[in-house]
Amino acid sequence: ILLERSPSSIASDIPVRLVIQPPGDQKASTEMVTLMRAVEVSTELGIDLMGINIEQNPPIIKALDYAKVAYKSEKNKSSKSTSNKAVKEFKFKGTIAENDMLRKAENVVKYLKKGHTCQLTILSNAYARRKDPNCVENILKRVQ
Repeated sequence: ILLERSPSSIASDIPVRLVIQPPGDQKASTEMVTLMRAVEVSTELGIDLMGINIEQNPPIIKALDYAKVAYKSEKNKSSKSTSNKAVKEFKFKGTIAENDMLRKAENVVKYLKKGHTCQLTILSNAYARRKDPNCVENILKRVQ
């Protein structure tokens, strides 16, 4: 992208502001270099170049270990997404009493309002199906 925008389109002529973040916990340093020199520095250090603000004049690029940054970002993203979005499971059996069903339905509504995902499971055994062949459909209608 930088080569396309530059009128000279030679990497050795394009000035950039290079921020070097060495591996480990060392302090970052900033210097003005050409794009070619920035590539050489990142190759020498064994780290990647990433465009921070390429629209600015001169463009700002950063030499850093991209795998480490991506790992930290993914780790933070996964820890945030699992913290309060637990799946709540509610089981309704074929022989459930009306007052128990109302209590469970109220809890489902309460958790849905909080933003949780709810899973409803309707269970029936052979005894309940013999007593009422449509017990699963009846429970589903009562829950709705």
